[in-house]
Amino acid sequence: MSHRLMKHALMVLSLLLGSAEFARSEAQRDEKAMVEEFRALAKEEAASYTFRLEGSDRPLRLRPESVLSYVDPVVGGVCGDVFIGTAEGRPEVVAAIYRFYARDPHRGAAFDSMSLGKLTAERDGDVVWSPAKPGVELKPIPGAPAPADSAAGRLRQMRALAREFTSRQTNRAGVDSAMRVLSQPLYRYEGTKGDLIDGGLFVFVHGGAPEIFMLIEARRMQDGTSEWRFGANRPHGIDLRLYHRGDLIWRAPEIPWSQIIDPREPYWGFRVDMPGLP
Repeated sequence: MSHRLMKHALMVLSLLLGSAEFARSEAQRDEKAMVEEFRALAKEEAASYTFRLEGSDRPLRLRPESVLSYVDPVVGGVCGDVFIGTAEGRPEVVAAIYRFYARDPHRGAAFDSMSLGKLTAERDGDVVWSPAKPGVELKPIPGAPAPADSAAGRLRQMRALAREFTSRQTNRAGVDSAMRVLSQPLYRYEGTKGDLIDGGLFVFVHGGAPEIFMLIEARRMQDGTSEWRFGANRPHGIDLRLYHRGDLIWRAPEIPWSQIIDPREPYWGFRVDMPGLP
């Protein structure tokens, strides 16, 4: 190849690489703007609801900042934020706000009761969600040690116990896949009254998106001892399963859309189609 041809080829290659880098930079800027816009909308959407435990006039405290933010790399073009409402520090409700920007553009929300009793959600003065039953049932974690005396010791125990759980999901197309648990709790809390000693809200994710929310709590028993218990709820209508040391310990079977949008259910989800989204 002549010197002139070599110089021309290098110039073309440089232009191509520069164009690719510019395209990547533009895509990153576009995604950043998309995420920033979504974060503001999600916070506003979550704050538009008022949650209350049954029999209480006091609303739950909605934590202003998301405990989990994600952009789903599996689906692509999906942003999500997860908020919690607490009573006496304990998470009683989880609100996941999400938006699809690319495939099937829409926005939506999934509300999970993590309460041991009933609760309600209001918007613009109207009750929009009123589960007919508690969201979780706490069960002993097989083989768990007695809760440690110190808060730091109990946190180490919680994280170790969470790692003993594995999870799988089967989507509506019949595709089965594993999920992973985040090693740190999304939210940590200590009991201020009753039999609650300590607790943590953990999440199992698939591609960054939340698939199962799980509480691990240290509770005092009537005989004066204490033990670790767990409870879980779903933010999806697909088949979800939890295993402890290989044994199936909790399952949420696939449910139809008619049940997902039923405000009497402890998991309530809805979507708003937005065909005008870019």
